[in-house]
Amino acid sequence: MIIDWTEKYRPKTIKEIVGNERAVEHFKRWIKDFGGGRVKKASILYGPPGVGKTSSIYALAGEEGHKYDIIELNASDQRTYKVIKRIAGSTSKTSSLEGKKKIILLDEADNLHGNADRGGAKAIGEIIMGTRHPVVLVANNLSKIPTGVKNRCKKIKFEQIKKSSISKVLMDICERENITFDDDAIKRISDKNRDLRAAINDLQAISIGKTHIGVEDVSVYGRDVFFGMNNRRDRSHFLNAIFRNDDPKPLLKMVINLDETPEDLIQWINENLFKAYWGNDLILALDCLSRADLYMGRVYSNQNYGLWRYAVDLMTTGVQLSKNKRYEDIDYSSPSRWNILGRAKKSKKIGNEVCYKVSKRYNISMKKAKMDALPYIKRLCMDKHTLVGIKKELNLKEEELVLISGIKSEIINNILKEEIKHDENVKKKAIEDKSGKARQKSVFDFSS
Repeated sequence: MIIDWTEKYRPKTIKEIVGNERAVEHFKRWIKDFGGGRVKKASILYGPPGVGKTSSIYALAGEEGHKYDIIELNASDQRTYKVIKRIAGSTSKTSSLEGKKKIILLDEADNLHGNADRGGAKAIGEIIMGTRHPVVLVANNLSKIPTGVKNRCKKIKFEQIKKSSISKVLMDICERENITFDDDAIKRISDKNRDLRAAINDLQAISIGKTHIGVEDVSVYGRDVFFGMNNRRDRSHFLNAIFRNDDPKPLLKMVINLDETPEDLIQWINENLFKAYWGNDLILALDCLSRADLYMGRVYSNQNYGLWRYAVDLMTTGVQLSKNKRYEDIDYSSPSRWNILGRAKKSKKIGNEVCYKVSKRYNISMKKAKMDALPYIKRLCMDKHTLVGIKKELNLKEEELVLISGIKSEIINNILKEEIKHDENVKKKAIEDKSGKARQKSVFDFSS
């Protein structure tokens, strides 16, 4: 099973929470004063994702002298009036058998909307009014919480974490995992992530199969917090930098901040190259793409992920510098293989099925599965052994694996065939060993 570093290194005590000391202290004081009639019966911890809101609750609940059971209801549940009243309503008025206190936690409270949550806000309001235990709502956007609920809660704001604080956490994790690093590499991850959870996810994905993390590793695998190929404007901006400009410096900066695997990237460039270039320029550019594809093949066959950067350089700056003249604007097309999948409908359906499997397996909401888990899983799939493990752990179909990994179906097919062959060899050896032991002479064979 894959051990998620965000869970492995989740703070166990309040002192381990990074940043937001004032917000954490306000929350701690509110919990301490609860029940005396001096404070509101519910609080809202709100602020950007990955700043320690939920971690603060669990850390406080587990501290010595603050032993609480946490009853959590998140957005992956159907939060109707009946469901909330059934799960949280009775809980709010009873104590545990061990006499432990309780905290009723409603995560992603800003997603309390739509038909699935009909009546949910009313139920929460009623629970807050009648509860004997603290009710804590967690949200990214305070304005999206219904006013009737919001007015009954103490509001505690969590701010973004300083880059220097994120860097310290990442360095500490590297040391505990026996991974050496370049300071600039850690700084790059911190600069692109004001979300500590996302930064830790990126660090884990980048470090797969490595004992040292360099700047070049971050350049290839870094999380995109700026733009991606799914946005039409960003897509045109990026492809124009290749096909219509000849300055490699801005292009290289875009590549660092682009959330696409080399597999996806080469598909986009190849699809539009024949419309963008012609003549000798086209021949030279195709040679660059061919060599880039060769490097990517070696990545999978040799498990040498350091070759990614050569492939990316060839398919971007290599293609860019292949032209000797400026070309006219063109309408860019999405890759044909995506059109074959019926990206508008089929891919969305497959994506939803994958999100559902992830949310159930790791007990998180569909939103967290899509926004946090899938980008992380996509990077983990760059290692073929991890890819096979993910397929087994999530019970993914091959088409689902293709979609979330961005790797060609034929490559995935070959990896899975290798795994099947390996499993068969292991079983065969086990049977041979077992039959060999069975053929060993017993004590009676020596009596003659």
